[in-house]
Formats: sequence, C-alpha cells, structure tokens
Amino acid sequence: MRTLLLFLVLIISILILSFPRFNQQDLFGLKNFTGKAEEYNISRGYYLSGDAVDYLYAVKFYRGEIDRKELKTPYVYRVMVPFIASFLPIKDALTSLNVLNILLYLTSIFFLYFLILDLGINKKYALIGIYLFGISFFPFYYLTFGNVDSGVILFVIIGLNAIIKRNNFLFFVALISGILVKETAFVLIPFYFIFQFIFRNTLTIKKTDVLFYIFVIIVPFLAMTFIRIVFSDLPQYFWTPSINLILSNLVRVKAYFSPFLTLGVPGGVSIIFLYLYFKKKLRIRFSDSFDNSEQLKLLNYFISIFSVSFLLGMYAYLAAVADGRAFMSMFIVSIILTVIMIQHFKDKKVLNSQ
Repeated sequence: MRTLLLFLVLIISILILSFPRFNQQDLFGLKNFTGKAEEYNISRGYYLSGDAVDYLYAVKFYRGEIDRKELKTPYVYRVMVPFIASFLPIKDALTSLNVLNILLYLTSIFFLYFLILDLGINKKYALIGIYLFGISFFPFYYLTFGNVDSGVILFVIIGLNAIIKRNNFLFFVALISGILVKETAFVLIPFYFIFQFIFRNTLTIKKTDVLFYIFVIIVPFLAMTFIRIVFSDLPQYFWTPSINLILSNLVRVKAYFSPFLTLGVPGGVSIIFLYLYFKKKLRIRFSDSFDNSEQLKLLNYFISIFSVSFLLGMYAYLAAVADGRAFMSMFIVSIILTVIMIQHFKDKKVLNSQ
C-alpha cells in the first residue's frame, strides 16, 4: 500500500512538473527563459519552438487533415508516436501528442522500477531511483514540449530489462519499436552486444543465437530503409557530421547547459562513482541475487553503456541540432549507477577480494 501511494505521489508530481510547459504555453513567462518561437514555425501559423510543429503535422497527416507535402524529414521518419497519437480522441494534434508522451513516460517509470528490482536492489532504493528519474529536468522541460522522446525512453528501458533477463524476443520488440519512435533507439544495439561480450563466459552461444545477432543488426536498418522508401518523395535526410551543425551547436546556449540539466544529480553522482570505482578500486556489492563474479560484470556493463551513451550523445552534437535529449540514455544508466552507489554506502556491502 505504501509503495502504491508513493507511485501515486510521483505521478502527480510529474503531472504538476510538466504542466507549466504543456503545449509550450507561456505560463509565468517561461518562454523568456526557455526560448521563443522560431520564424519558420511562426510562418506556418504556430507560435512554437523546436520540432513540435513537425510532429503535430505528422499527427494531422495520419488523421488525413493535411497533405504529405507538408511533412518534413527527418521528423516524418519517427512514425510511431504521431501515428498512435492520431487515434486519441483529442481534437488538437499537439495536445494528443503530449498526452501520449505523458502516458509513455509514466509507463517507463514502472519498467525502470522493475529493472532496478531485477538487479537485486532493495525496494526502498528502487523507489529513490524512480523519484530521481521522475522529478528531473526532462519532465519539466521536454515531456510536454511536443516531441517523441518519451517513446524512446520507454523502449530503451524495456530493452535494458530484456537484456538483463536475457529475453531476446522482448529485446527485439523493444528495439524495433524504439527505432520506429526515433533513430536514437539504435543505442540498444551496442547495449545488447556489450552485454553479450561481458557475459560471454556464462552464455552458451547456439546457432540460433548467431542468427539472432544477425537479425539485431540487419532488421532495424531494413525497418529504417522501408520508412525512407515510404516517404521517398520527400527530401532525404542523413545524420552526418557537418561544420554548419557543429558551429550551430557551438553558438547555442541550450547546447551547453541542457546536457548538464538533463543529467542532473544522477549524472554527477555517476561521475563520482566512476572515479571511486577506478581510482579507489571501490568493491561494490549491491545485490544478493547475483554472485560476486556476476555483480562485477554487471557493474562493468553499466559503466560501459554509460560511456557509450556519452559518445553517442556527443555524436549528436556533430550531426544534428542537439540538446540534452541526446543524453537521455546516459541519464537512464546514471539512475542505475546512482542507486547502486546509494545502496552500497547505506548498507556497506563490498565484494569479496578476488
């Protein structure tokens, strides 16, 4: 009962936190700090900033309200969230998009909670983890902004659940679903293979596993290719580094501050965690569900994907007009590392010397 009450409080807190930015309303004059509408959005009749107009146009397209020539790439490649939002019984396209975003984000909290529990971490620390996740910069600034990143967050967390549980079918569903939401879900591919590499001595690789590995690499690219074919009449877009994009990010204030705000306290704690782990040889024992060897491998796994998430986030700054959303996978992993560190220092558990 207490756990359910805490979940309810968290849900209400997220709704309150996300309300000031709902549909990019200018509550309390927030737009003076968060940025006002760009000219290219105003020219289309919307006083909105960022990608919101392009995604609400996609919702309108799936409802049959506008012609496909109004759509823009690469936003049209991110089909799942606008497509599902188009079926919601809400007339306004932006509102339907943001209501769905809230539902996706709230769902991701439950999956994150069970992911932390599956690692053998105490329930009270798992609750701390989801509160750090829920009461953060993302729900305030991005959740009801009019984008699709909540879907990516959900499927990345489901994918991590599947990887830890070694459930290939669930992982494949999460991977393909995530890619249909946004290409940044490709991060699940290195997440998967890093796990296979680290746990290679405890995994029995069969011919069917090799076939699945091939599927993991090929099918997502086939899915993206199919989407591009469907919208081949529109200008093609590729995420390749360019001097113009790099310079654009260098002169944008948001490009500097939003990653730090997105990562928040868990990001900082994770950096401290890495320092203590490598410099001080911190021998953390965080679970009674795994033996010492498995726990050490899990720690190395989360540290590895934390680093990979950082590199992929940095690549976004070379190949796109990027902000803190590029580091959301890193934020998810930082929650796990933070909870592990909290439990370690509270319970004083250490791994046996090896």
